[in-house]
Amino acid sequence: MRLLVVSLVICLCVIVQGQPKRVAIIGAGVIGTSTALAFKERDPTVDVTIFFDRDFNETTSWGPAGLFRLDNGKYRKWGHLSYQRFSQIFKEVGGVSGVQRVSGYILSKNITNLISQQINYGDYAFDFHFLRAHELEQFPYAADEIYGIHYTSFTTEGRAYVPWMYQILKKKYNTKFVKQQIKTVNELADKYDVVVNCAGLNGGIVANDGDASNVYPIRGVILEIDAPWQKNFVYLDFATFTFPTINTVFMGTVKQDGRADLEITQEDIDGIRARYAQIQPAMNNVKIKSMWSGLRPGRDQIRLEMVQSEKSKAKIIHNYGHAGNGFTVSWGCALEVVDLAFQ
Repeated sequence: MRLLVVSLVICLCVIVQGQPKRVAIIGAGVIGTSTALAFKERDPTVDVTIFFDRDFNETTSWGPAGLFRLDNGKYRKWGHLSYQRFSQIFKEVGGVSGVQRVSGYILSKNITNLISQQINYGDYAFDFHFLRAHELEQFPYAADEIYGIHYTSFTTEGRAYVPWMYQILKKKYNTKFVKQQIKTVNELADKYDVVVNCAGLNGGIVANDGDASNVYPIRGVILEIDAPWQKNFVYLDFATFTFPTINTVFMGTVKQDGRADLEITQEDIDGIRARYAQIQPAMNNVKIKSMWSGLRPGRDQIRLEMVQSEKSKAKIIHNYGHAGNGFTVSWGCALEVVDLAFQ
């Protein structure tokens, strides 16, 4: 009996030691907000504080339409978990969440690009198939010039989806949001059990461990267009697209590694329009309603790992460098962060 009691005490001690009580999250974009919500859904008693240094409409997460599409097969697990999450949200909450279910097409002149998409998510995305010859006839290409896939995706529209999570965190879970610039994770390590670095493009700087040189901006531009008839997404070689969201349609984009300016030039606009008109000539003269540019946080690979603080007992978890797949893998990454924190 005494041995049983001792064993129970040991088990309880292990549980308590692995149980974070106070969590700080640096960054309030889609990655930081998803991470905070994942913590509160795992254990509502965990005290979570989100630190941010700019208003949401000034962040990269405000602009994207967030179409689910996975470029790197190494992130397959995170993508699958996110896809399941978006499907559940759309089913149970609907469009007020900023999540929209939409079907459409990815086209490429290189079939290898599409095979990689099939490997990354083709077995779990709804309605996934390669386009047959007669299906390709709807696009202005010769039969032997283009390949395509079709599947059902989700858009997680940044300017709606992230604020929807904000409201849940504030109203349901009483999460604290603090507007304060955090220069490094070390500033918080002695005050919290877990510090999660979701600082996006500044993630390497905030990590303060030499990784800043591995993070770089990827400039992007999207146009909001007046095309209410566009009900499917169309994507060509991962750079030219239209995405219908809940209330509007977006056209894009540019992908410019290492470029950090946000000014939208006439060259940007003309280039996007000309490239997309080759896919769908009806869009050649469509009216532009608004424009947005942002900097994706590039890195050779997403950094999602836990390290021990050198100055305290705090767990430091890095979750940044998501490039153009931030919305796609956001929930899967958030769940892994929480798993690491509860180890």
